[in-house]
Amino acid sequence: MRKGLFFLFFLAVLAFSQQAKADPGDLDTSFGGGDGIATVNLGAGDLARSVIIQPDGKILVSGSHSNIGVGDTPGVVRFNADGSLDNGFGGGDGIASPDLGAATGTVIAMDLLDNGQIITGFAKGDNNYTLALFNSDGSPDLNFGTGGEANFPSVSGNVARVDRVFAQPDGKIVASAIVENLSNITIGLARTDGAGNPDSTFGGPTGTVIDISFPIFPHGLAVLSDGKILLCAESVDNNLSLLRFNNDGTRDGGFGNNGAVGVDFGATELCFDFALQSDGKIVMGGTTGAIDSGGTFTSGAVALARINGDGTPDTSFGNGGKITHNLGTLTSAQSLAIQANGKIVSSGTLSSDADLLSDNFMVARYNPDGTLDTTFGNNGSTVTPVSKNSSGDGLALAANGDLVVVGFFDNDELDNDEDDFAVVRYLGGEVSTGGGGGSGGGGCQMSPVPPRILTGFLGFVASLAIFGFSRFRSKKSERLPK
Repeated sequence: MRKGLFFLFFLAVLAFSQQAKADPGDLDTSFGGGDGIATVNLGAGDLARSVIIQPDGKILVSGSHSNIGVGDTPGVVRFNADGSLDNGFGGGDGIASPDLGAATGTVIAMDLLDNGQIITGFAKGDNNYTLALFNSDGSPDLNFGTGGEANFPSVSGNVARVDRVFAQPDGKIVASAIVENLSNITIGLARTDGAGNPDSTFGGPTGTVIDISFPIFPHGLAVLSDGKILLCAESVDNNLSLLRFNNDGTRDGGFGNNGAVGVDFGATELCFDFALQSDGKIVMGGTTGAIDSGGTFTSGAVALARINGDGTPDTSFGNGGKITHNLGTLTSAQSLAIQANGKIVSSGTLSSDADLLSDNFMVARYNPDGTLDTTFGNNGSTVTPVSKNSSGDGLALAANGDLVVVGFFDNDELDNDEDDFAVVRYLGGEVSTGGGGGSGGGGCQMSPVPPRILTGFLGFVASLAIFGFSRFRSKKSERLPK
């Protein structure tokens, strides 16, 4: 009997030791289907764009799903902390969508308000900037704007697609947008009050600013404590670029070159996101590489740069304020976040072949000086093939340091329309108290995460062994002299 109990106890110790051996960068096997991955099929083609972790640990993912002949339907999906769908959200299926009538769109951006409401920004068929506010249960707040939506007119003939939203502490909401027509692409900004009305102190009566001097795609967005607005852009003169605007929407001439900073890596660069450090420095992330005659990247590496608060290079980072990191044919940093210890986390996509049809989720971590953190993943990075073709995008940090990355994967390699949401959780091994600048909307939301438990056969053996060993100790103590 004793031998059997000690054998079970040995198995329990082995099980716990295996759990303890999990390293930063490993998939969190307590999440999703036991492999660290949660997926959901919403329609013919689903694209997850951004992610926020609520204070209760639930995970918000925004994006769209499409159906043949119908078009894209924007929506927000909420998962429980273990990766299962939260059926108490939205229409009882974990999904909340604005009522667009006959129009279609994609929720690319969202942010979480202090009261638990969710502000979303999306592209809509009428070519306007569009914001929609949801209550914490996923129902639309019909008191916001007109019938739950705030629409801002674009320039005649142009199409406006909201790319980021940021909820300010004073209740105002800032949105950045891509404004384009057949011959021009430029940046648009809009600001509302908390009720969804245009803020006339920002750009005039319509509450919008369209700056045609920046013919580029905007991305990450943040509002600083002094009200100034930071915005990263795909490219100014083919460089990793960051723009700063004053509180009234005019360009900040005291930042870089007339409000713009460009970091040249010697090739073609695109900036997809940035993150703010507690000391005021700014980390920018994207890709650098070669493009073909049609403007499509054929090769590229992760590009990170750090600048001081005034826009000058931070030469203590990498080589003169910048680093590159290449793992395959084309690697990009789509989203960034900064952990409390100053380490920098990036998420994105790795293409490992020349036709760019074999894509995988990728997450990497860097030390504050820009060197790879070799304690994370495989020498600083982890590549996750959710399917033969999958793409990582949004990133959020949990309070225990875990990383949540969202994107999509092809669940039918013969049909490009069969993409599904994918949510992947990685062990972080670092406690987080702050997040990045624009990976989900206005920044990463921190949350506590319930402790992990052993599951399956090893969990059963561990429980049985501990129970048996405690009973053995108890029986033994009963036989001891009083």
